[in-house]
Amino acid sequence: RLEKILYTKGPLYDKAKIINDKIIDAFLTKPTDRYFSISCLGAGDPFASKLTRDMLYNIKGNKFPNLQVFLGTNGLMFTEKVWNKMHKIHHNLFRCDISVDAGTKETYEQKTRLGGDWELLLTNCDFLNSITNNYKNFVIAYYFVAQVENYKEMPVFAKLFLDRYDNADQLFFKKVNDWDTWNKEEFEQRAIWKTTHPDHEQFLDVLKDPIFDNPKIFLGNLTKYRNNALNR
Repeated sequence: RLEKILYTKGPLYDKAKIINDKIIDAFLTKPTDRYFSISCLGAGDPFASKLTRDMLYNIKGNKFPNLQVFLGTNGLMFTEKVWNKMHKIHHNLFRCDISVDAGTKETYEQKTRLGGDWELLLTNCDFLNSITNNYKNFVIAYYFVAQVENYKEMPVFAKLFLDRYDNADQLFFKKVNDWDTWNKEEFEQRAIWKTTHPDHEQFLDVLKDPIFDNPKIFLGNLTKYRNNALNR
């Protein structure tokens, strides 16, 4: 996204609330021990959405012992205060994917996460890393979407987060995809993974770094590019 999209009132908010209320009525009203999950992934940060926040704060987890909650967030709003507000579902939290997309403060705040706060991100991640000692079913994974603005920091990110977060479950890398965020020309300029990109060979050189052999690192759709780099 190039700008914030936030609905707290108005027709779009009202429409979303109707859907949200139907979901709560269907799945989160009558206690049950059946297995089911809630995935707050891919539709914006759950902690930036009033509807999703309210839902997460109010689910009575003890009434749904086999409910698993998945979260996808940029980590900036996942503070200790927010964690405490979700106390009713602490034992239902199953996984949290935190998107980082940088290895340094400069790149994070000035290139990939404009308006972000690198120190706040690390502070929140420090806290989340510590609480997983008491919630063994709750795992934290860190994500890095590789593009021209950040690909040189892939090893930097990997080393920092592997060294700093002993309870990290996984570091997940993937290539930037076209979600119509940019026009075609700008996307092509960012898509470092494309063999037609003028810096593609430098991208392959970065992927040769032995840190990517760490078992906690998953290269996903970048795997074939590392294989190409190592087999050159």
